[in-house]
Order: sequence, then C-alpha cells, then structure tokens
Amino acid sequence: MLADILPLAYTQVDWKILIQSSQKALGLSPTRGLDSAGIKIDDHQAYLATLGFDNKPLEQLRSGGWDGSFKHVHFSFVTVASLETIASLSGIISVLYRIIDFKTDDSYAIYTGDMEQWRNLIIKYAIVDATIELRGTACRIMNHLENLGFKDLWSEYTKQSLNDKTFILKRR
Repeated sequence: MLADILPLAYTQVDWKILIQSSQKALGLSPTRGLDSAGIKIDDHQAYLATLGFDNKPLEQLRSGGWDGSFKHVHFSFVTVASLETIASLSGIISVLYRIIDFKTDDSYAIYTGDMEQWRNLIIKYAIVDATIELRGTACRIMNHLENLGFKDLWSEYTKQSLNDKTFILKRR
C-alpha cells in the first residue's frame, strides 16, 4: 500500500506589491486576464497564471514554463517513502528525510520543488516502467496539484488508469 502524500506548503504572493509594481513598471495589471479565464485571485494557480504578463492566463499555465515562470512557484509535500524512492526523486526535487524504520528503510520525507520540477517529475514517473512507488508518488502529487487548480499544466496529456490504482500519462 502506498503512503499518503499531503500538501504541506506553497508559494504565497503579495498581490498588492505585484499589482502596484507591475502597474508602475509595465503600465498594466498582471491580474487583468484572470476573470475571463475563470480564475479567482485567491486560487492557487492565479500567481503562476499571471507570470506571462500577456493577459493570457490559460496559455501561461499550458506553456510548460518555457520562459522560466514555473520556477517561481514552489510546493512542498510530506510523506513516508523508501530510500530508493527518495534517491530517485532527489535528482529532480529537494528532499529532506529521516529514516524511521531501519528494517524497511521507510523514511519520513518532505519533498520540495518548483512547478517546473514537479511537472518534469510527474511526466518522468507517470509511466508503466516506473516502480509502483515512484509512479504512485507522481500520480498522487499530480492529483493534488490538479485539485489545487493546476490541471492545465498537463493539458497535452491524457490519463490512462492502471490496475494498481495509478495511471500513466499519454500525449494527446
């Protein structure tokens, strides 16, 4: 059975500073396209959606972060995982852990990464060839991020369910 993965922390924006500084420097509000995209300013994805400064928040979310904007949004998750999984993930994201059972190598872990790292991790491990723990980790984190409003980050993929209650991503 796979351990729970729970969202722990995420980037918070000071909207007053962002809006005022953007209006002063660029002559525009970075939030002007949110309403037409159905995104509320207090939604988790709102900050990332405004970072393109082009009034196209859904395009920004679907962009894949090619402009570096995905590096400005961070999430942390907490879980219990094997050292093997921690080692695999630590090449992509930051992992802080403490072994809690030396017989099984189960470890309490906090995973932290920016949205580009999370997107890359999920695409890399939501595949058939990944171990069940790695695929399960990718799937549960993706589900959390989608529930927090980031479903457009994977708009070019579809999910294919597997018998082990995980899924793989397939390009559309």
